[in-house]
Amino acid sequence: MIIRTAQLSLITREFDKARTNLEAILKQHRGFVGELKVGGNTGSGRTLTATLRVPADQLDGMLADTKKLGRVDSETQGGQDTTSEYVDLHSAACQRSQHRAAVD
Repeated sequence: MIIRTAQLSLITREFDKARTNLEAILKQHRGFVGELKVGGNTGSGRTLTATLRVPADQLDGMLADTKKLGRVDSETQGGQDTTSEYVDLHSAACQRSQHRAAVD
């Protein structure tokens, strides 16, 4: 199982509109904002920097939609293989179930 993450820095003159649209995009792609930072002064170009979390199969579409909200200042993507953690948790759960069945 791979967990993918993305960080984008967007610059926009219409911050409120971009923020509203970002929330709609994340909802559409079953995601959420992990962290949000705002820079700049009201009435001028503002910076919205967010850590966005969505299912791996939604990430590419979410990024494409999000990039339309302003000028991309920076972008970082990463992935984490959690297969071994999943297998370990699944194995432990199976062992607990077998133990409970043996006790009953």
